[in-house]
Amino acid sequence: MGSAGSERRRHPRVPWGQRGWIEAGAHTLYAAVVNISEGGLYVLTHAPLSRGTRAKVRIPVGGAQELEANARVVWESSDGGPAGMGLCFTDLDDPERDRLRAFLADRDGM
Repeated sequence: MGSAGSERRRHPRVPWGQRGWIEAGAHTLYAAVVNISEGGLYVLTHAPLSRGTRAKVRIPVGGAQELEANARVVWESSDGGPAGMGLCFTDLDDPERDRLRAFLADRDGM
């Protein structure tokens, strides 16, 4: 994603190397999350979902519980460079958003 993509970002990205589950209909991916923010995440996968696809994301964000959130694919890339997709969170409830904010603040301070 070029400079136009970074200009659209409202939330700073935090690098991350964990894997998470992305579920969309009959498709389930277990993929590396490259970075994450309060607004969404970038997932490295050779089988990106199509732009506009709605998905459920489950990722570990500290502790034993996973963050579960609905998301939508906002971009995907499989031609040249690393294959992957960007997803934006569509409806984080307040407790999940607070947990994600605390997790990101902890990671950003590392």
